[in-house]
Amino acid sequence: MKRAGFTLVELLIVIAIIGVLAGLVMAAVTRANAKAKEAVAKTMIDNIRTAMTNYHEDVGYYPSGGAENDEGIINLVLALYDPSEAEGGKGGPNSPYYDFKESDLEPSKSSSGSKVLIDPWGSPWRYVRARDAAGNIKDGVHSRHSYDLWSIGPNKIDDHGEKDIKNDKDDIASWQ
Repeated sequence: MKRAGFTLVELLIVIAIIGVLAGLVMAAVTRANAKAKEAVAKTMIDNIRTAMTNYHEDVGYYPSGGAENDEGIINLVLALYDPSEAEGGKGGPNSPYYDFKESDLEPSKSSSGSKVLIDPWGSPWRYVRARDAAGNIKDGVHSRHSYDLWSIGPNKIDDHGEKDIKNDKDDIASWQ
């Protein structure tokens, strides 16, 4: 007797194999996507670091700011993009220091009319200048002579720049 097609068991085996392969591909794509977003965040930090160095050389200080209520990142965006609007109203020959892409900015939730720089996961970056207006080092800063800049990472929990995957701390910071 001649067979005209596949049996139900053979079809189920083929479907199961395709399912396993699809699962493996999806896991690999998810891991690659996560690594790509982390690489984008690190590249943004490097680019902003260069702009901040130029700003500091021209103006003599880093933009003011703390991490609360988007204050720091709003000041950073203003200082690097339009120094005439930032603290002191100074700008150097390199203005603007950083040309932010519109897709990297979104309206601040805490300050109407202001824009914040968002990380690859859609959360505002955090920025703190290391010293207050009197020149005193602020508590909790890591880069004691400049500034702290960090993304809160994929878990969207602000760990104040700490990265410890074992303890679910996944921030990406300028001092790491």
